[in-house]
Amino acid sequence: MQFVIELERILEEYLTKTAHTFWDKITESNLIPNRVWLQPTSSSGKYHNKEGGFVPTIAEHTCEMLRGAVKCMRMFDITKKTSKCDVLLLGIVLHDAYKRGLDGKGKWTHSKHEDLIADKILDGKNAFLKFLSPEEVTILIDIVRFHSGRWSPASKKGRYEKGDFDFSNHHPYVLFIHSLDMLSSKNCLRLILGDS
Repeated sequence: MQFVIELERILEEYLTKTAHTFWDKITESNLIPNRVWLQPTSSSGKYHNKEGGFVPTIAEHTCEMLRGAVKCMRMFDITKKTSKCDVLLLGIVLHDAYKRGLDGKGKWTHSKHEDLIADKILDGKNAFLKFLSPEEVTILIDIVRFHSGRWSPASKKGRYEKGDFDFSNHHPYVLFIHSLDMLSSKNCLRLILGDS
């Protein structure tokens, strides 16, 4: 629960007021199942291991990524309380929202969780357009759809042929979020609660 609180604190500090109000509506409506935050980030226990084989929750993993992003977002000339920051942080907080399926009850990681959240954003595009530009919404969709990089389902069929995925075809934020996700999964990010 402490990581859910920290996640909310970071979002409140960095999102624009409109984006934060939108985030509150998403969480209140249970559009993202509340139970997802307390699920282990690896359903099999084979990935995301910390010291001693401990597997963090999705909330802890997401907090690590959020903290890494706000510490490094200057490299993209992003400052807090801007729509660019909204895109980046919403991409992070939403990337594993359906890791256990739309209802959050799946025993195992949903093999197309990237597409589930990307399609949900695409379906609700008009709500996002109230505080993001059309280009920013497209970037947000790409962030979540390709946060697993070459392992993302959409990189293997449909839009790309297997082995054809290349980050140069995407906005730099996509690679940034994928890198943060990989760094967290390989225990290369450290989260100390209360450290800004």
